[in-house]
Amino acid sequence: MNEAEERKAFEAWAKENNNWPFLSPQEALWKGWKARATIAPTNPLRLGIEALVAENNRLYQLSEDAAAVVERQRAERLGLAAERDALKAQAAADADAAAWAAGCVTEIIDERVTEIIAERDALKADAERYRWLRDPQNGRVIVRDYGLNDAAELDAAIDAARGEKSNG
Repeated sequence: MNEAEERKAFEAWAKENNNWPFLSPQEALWKGWKARATIAPTNPLRLGIEALVAENNRLYQLSEDAAAVVERQRAERLGLAAERDALKAQAAADADAAAWAAGCVTEIIDERVTEIIAERDALKADAERYRWLRDPQNGRVIVRDYGLNDAAELDAAIDAARGEKSNG
């Protein structure tokens, strides 16, 4: 029997036994394993079937091991992705908090600067009034009304009045 005839005979056998064309390799090996009992233990066909079954079992175990490794790696990847996302969210929250804090500090500084400028302007106005008073051309009448002779006496009178006010 040549190869083409042998192939036709096999297909006919498979169709008669409802195994064609949907016979999986596992099913074929299982059927071969069951049929091996009818074959003598030293028959090369039986030895071949047993070798194929052993190889199939080895390959099946390798595929199971590989699937377990892939599943562990997938779970680890998902865990790392979740950790990355959590770190990104924390970094964004930290950046928002830092921006908020910087805004608060800036606002506080701006308020304090405004207060200091207002205080400076008030002190400047007071200093200008005092300088005007001490100028002999401007404040002579006022200084004379108080019985003072010059700017030094005016300074002493102001200091004395301020001292009485803070002690009283």
